[in-house]
Amino acid sequence: METEFTKLSSRGQVVIPQEIREDMGLKEGTPFAVSRRKNIVMLRAMEMPDMEKELDKLFAWGRKYAKEKGIKPEDAQKAVDEYRKR
Repeated sequence: METEFTKLSSRGQVVIPQEIREDMGLKEGTPFAVSRRKNIVMLRAMEMPDMEKELDKLFAWGRKYAKEKGIKPEDAQKAVDEYRKR
């Protein structure tokens, strides 16, 4: 691992060197977690989940659970309606 140098701008921004960005596949808008330990600042690129895929997984689990428990769509709707009355 080579060490590269950069500077903090007057707006608190740090440029990540191009070679590192390219090697890591970092693009504009990539979210980062920022933490520190004494005088060390750490940046960790975050992968945001694909919410559509996550919801698809959740609904698939729900359908499977309902089938295993014998819950019918009308039972679920009744439960939702009763909850909304509270």
